[in-house]
Amino acid sequence: MGQLANAALSAWGVAALVFVAMAIGAAVALRGQTRTFAAALAGIVAVMLAGVAIMLAPQSEEDLTPERALAGMETNQANIPRADRDVAAALINQALREGNSGNTDGARKTYDRAKQLYRNAKDTLGEATVVLGEARLEHMVGQSARARTSYNEALKLFLQGGSAIGQARTYASMGDLEKDTFQWTKASEYYSLARQSWGRAPEPKSDPHVLLGIEDVPLMREGEAKARAQLLQARKIYDQLGDKSGLGDMQAIEARLEMNLGRIDLARAKLGEARGLYAVGGNQPMQGDAGLAMAQIDISRGYNRQARQTIDQTLADFAGNATGIARTRIAEGDLERMQGRLQKAKEAYAGAAGTLEGSGHRAAAEALRKLGEVEGALGDAAAAKISLNKAIATASRAGITDEEARGQLAAAVQARAVGDPDAADRHATTAATLFDRQNNKPARARAALVRAIDQAGYNDATTRFDAAQMPFGLVMAYLGLGDTWRGRGNTAEAATAYRQAERTWAGIESKVAEANKVLGLPAVEALLIVPTADPTDLAAAIDEHVQAGEPDPALVKANLDDFPDHNIEARKLVAQVEARLTAALDFAR
Repeated sequence: MGQLANAALSAWGVAALVFVAMAIGAAVALRGQTRTFAAALAGIVAVMLAGVAIMLAPQSEEDLTPERALAGMETNQANIPRADRDVAAALINQALREGNSGNTDGARKTYDRAKQLYRNAKDTLGEATVVLGEARLEHMVGQSARARTSYNEALKLFLQGGSAIGQARTYASMGDLEKDTFQWTKASEYYSLARQSWGRAPEPKSDPHVLLGIEDVPLMREGEAKARAQLLQARKIYDQLGDKSGLGDMQAIEARLEMNLGRIDLARAKLGEARGLYAVGGNQPMQGDAGLAMAQIDISRGYNRQARQTIDQTLADFAGNATGIARTRIAEGDLERMQGRLQKAKEAYAGAAGTLEGSGHRAAAEALRKLGEVEGALGDAAAAKISLNKAIATASRAGITDEEARGQLAAAVQARAVGDPDAADRHATTAATLFDRQNNKPARARAALVRAIDQAGYNDATTRFDAAQMPFGLVMAYLGLGDTWRGRGNTAEAATAYRQAERTWAGIESKVAEANKVLGLPAVEALLIVPTADPTDLAAAIDEHVQAGEPDPALVKANLDDFPDHNIEARKLVAQVEARLTAALDFAR
C-alpha cells in the first residue's frame, strides 16, 4: 500500500511507507477459523517433523532459499541431473541476493539462467518456481505490468505441472500485487482462489501466506474488534511456527491498523517491536523497512533529533542493500527539507535518484519528484523541470499511478511559478484525473487550485479545500476568487471573497503546519525535541497515545537555533499569503 505507505504510510500516504505496505500484504487473518486453524497446526507439525522450511510471503524473499522455494512444489527432480539442480538452486539464491541489493537487471539475468536449466530438463515445476521468483522481483521493484505477465506465466506452468500448492502461492502473490496497486476487488478474488487451490493441495502443507490470505485487515472492513481477533489468530500460527519474521509482519500489520485509528505513537511502538522481531529472525531487509517507517513517523511529528537517530540506525540495517540505503536517503532528504537545509535535502534526493535510476523501483520516481521540488524551491527552474519530467516518465513506465499524479502536480506548480500557464494547466489536468481515480481529496484540491484561472475554477477549489478540511488552501482559493472578481470590476463580489478569506485565516491556529499540507509536506508547525516518553516503548504506548511531558523550553530553543530556516517553504508561503490578504483587505475597506 500500497504502498502504508505506501506508505508513508503509506499512504500515511501514503505513503509514503512503501515496503511496510508490502509486508502488511504478506500475511493477514483466517476465514473458516476453527477448521482452518486446526488444519494449519496439523500441517505445521508435519512440516516441522519433515524439517521443511516454510516459504515466506512474496515481499520477504530475502529469506527465501531454494529449498524453501521448492518446498511442496513436487518438482520433477528426476528429470534434472543433481549437478544441474545444485547450479539452479545456487542461481536462485544468487538472484535473490541481487534483487535485495538493488541489482534488478543482474537478478533478471540470473533467473533466466536458472529457468533455462529447468526448461532444458523439461522440469515444468522447477521452471514455474523460477518464474514465480521473477514475478515477485518485478512486483518488489514496482514493475506491475511485468509482474502480472510473469505471475500469469507461473500460474500456467503450475497448472500444467499439477501443483495445487504452486497455484495457491501464485494466486496469493497476484492478490498482493493487486492490493498494492489499489485493485481491491481483484485482490480479494485472487486471495479467494489461493485458498481454494490451497484446499486442494495434499498434506503436509503449511504456508502462512496462503493460510492467512485476506488483504485488508488494517482497513477494519468488519470492524476493529474483528480485525484484532483475526490478527491474534494469525499471530498464534506464526508463534507455533516459531517464525519471528512472520510475527514481525503481524506487528507491522497492527501498526498500520493503529495508524488508521490515528494512534501514531502506538503505531511507531508496534513498528519498533516488528523491527526487533525481524532482527531476531535475521530478516535484515524487513528490519530496515520497519526502521524506515519509524523514521518517517518521526519526521511527520517534527521529532527531528529522533528522526536523525532512527535514520542512522536504518542505514546500518540496510548495510549492503543499495536500494534500501537509497530509500533511506530519501527520508534523510525529507528531514533536511523540514529542517530548512534545502541544499542538503537536494544532495540526499539526488544521491537516491542516482542509485535508483533505471531500477524500476517506485522510490526512483519519488526521489526525482522531491529533487525537482527542492530545485524549484532553490530557484533553479531549469533543473526542476528536468527532474520533474523524469519523475513523471519513471512513474508512468512503472505503472505507479499515485506517484505519477504527484509528479504531474509538482510540475504544474513549478510551471505556474515560472509563468507557463499552458504547461501548468496540462500537468494539473492530468494530475486531477489521476487523483480523482484514487479519491485523494487533499491532492485533488491542490490540483484544482493550480488549474484555477477564473470564477468557476476558484469556486471548484474552494469547495474541494473545504471538503478536504484544508483551511489554508481555502484562504488561497478565496483570494484567487476575489482577484478574479476584482479584475472584472465587480468590487462587491471581490470584497465578499476577501472577507471570507479573512475569516478563514483568523481561524487557523497552526498556519505553518497548514501551509505544509498545501505544499504536500508533513503538517509540522515547528521542530520538537524527542518526547519525554519514548514512543518506541510498546508498554508506554498501550491503550492511548504516549503522554509526553512538556519539553524543556531551553532544549527546544537550542534545537530551533540549530535550524533557523526550519519549514522554510511553508513559512515563505505563509508570508506570501499574509501579504496578499493584507493588500486584499485594504482594497475591501
